[in-house]
Amino acid sequence: MLFAVPPLDFHSKHDVVSVLVEVDERILLLRRIPSKPQGETWGIPAGKATPGSYLQAEAVRELQEESGIHASAEALTFVQSVCVRYPDFDFVFHLYRLSLSRDACPNIRINPLEHDEFIWRTPQEALSLALIPDMDTCLKMVYAL
Repeated sequence: MLFAVPPLDFHSKHDVVSVLVEVDERILLLRRIPSKPQGETWGIPAGKATPGSYLQAEAVRELQEESGIHASAEALTFVQSVCVRYPDFDFVFHLYRLSLSRDACPNIRINPLEHDEFIWRTPQEALSLALIPDMDTCLKMVYAL
């Protein structure tokens, strides 16, 4: 469940940074390996931020680790932060955007310890996939779907 404003009983366990990578109106989606939490679901490059770190730099690190895409922190545009409540814990989800031209898009190199496939889809097409929890809500908010 997502909240724009944290509920009174919200206790964030950690921060998660994520990057919507866009090329020609399509976004990069990664499928989590079956052994990971939310296995066999699709999401965007994301991961836990190191406590006390600069979140935009952490988003750059996660993007590189999960997709092989190198970007500068200045190339990312902050979109929003939302509070997320899972049954067992709460966290804050920070969303950034990286728009690339087709010529500037590198070859994607996924981390096989975390993902087993990647695809490019429009945000609307992504809604028909088995997405990680609440990713559909994020896509609808960002792209006004």
